[in-house]
Amino acid sequence: MSNIKEILSKYKSIAMIGVSNDPTKASTIVMKYMQKYGYKVIPVNPKAKGEKILGEEVFEKITDIKQPVGIVDVFRPSKEAYAIAEDAVKIGAKVLWLQLGIRNENAKKLVEKNDIEYRLSDSVAYLGLKSFESRRERKYKRVINSFFKKLERKGISNVILDVRGNRGGYVLLLEHVLSYINAKGETFDLNYLYKRSKLDRFETLSRFKKLDFVKKALRVYPQGMISKEYDFYKSPMGSMSSILYQKKLTNPLGMTYTGKCALLTDGLSMSASVLLASWFKGHNRGQVIGTPCFGSMQGLSLIHISEPTRPY
Repeated sequence: MSNIKEILSKYKSIAMIGVSNDPTKASTIVMKYMQKYGYKVIPVNPKAKGEKILGEEVFEKITDIKQPVGIVDVFRPSKEAYAIAEDAVKIGAKVLWLQLGIRNENAKKLVEKNDIEYRLSDSVAYLGLKSFESRRERKYKRVINSFFKKLERKGISNVILDVRGNRGGYVLLLEHVLSYINAKGETFDLNYLYKRSKLDRFETLSRFKKLDFVKKALRVYPQGMISKEYDFYKSPMGSMSSILYQKKLTNPLGMTYTGKCALLTDGLSMSASVLLASWFKGHNRGQVIGTPCFGSMQGLSLIHISEPTRPY
């Protein structure tokens, strides 16, 4: 069986079944991405026959396409896969590629009998983390919970986390993501800085008041930059000191994803994204792939890639 890179290098014409004009749909995002890298993507959708999607004419079914098709890419329910496989045989396609969650054993037997390669995308899942913005914290956490719950249910063994263009945000949301991929159950360590003045009241606080101060400071300064005396007492004098913050990460599902992980970064990965990349590398959680983040990551070496090896 060919690997994904070999397939995408060999075949440049793709019939994409189930694509629509909705820019938020996975199929539309994938089509646009593949076009960007020079692939001829032919949309197939009976409800949009004769229309255009991303500049390409839409066909009712793949047997209406006049030009050769190398890959038939399927974004339709599993029950429709066998009929699509029959059409793939008729047009002489080389690969039948069923997307995440789509399976049909009869379709598999049919295409393999006719020397057509059968591919599934169930082995790899993708999570795009465009920000760690806190304005929609509850919704953000629900999406993350749902994503990892699906991974567990479907038994997906590989995950790609993408923080390209993620300029950071709320560290508590980063912690929520980490709580699912922290396979070894380690604490999340962060040094919170504060400025000591002549009125160093922090040192005289009781243990409980100190904990309360740290808790409040984490909410106000999630990036770890607490100018304690300067902000609370408006005194510019003093030296810098720090609080070591060690948190055991938990999530409402009580689960930990133990499959393989990879992290995509670029020059616009900043702040909390840098913390994620540092944690990823420091805890040997997986490969960090891409260009360097905008920030300091001690001991972090990156694997550079010049072009994608898969469309998702």
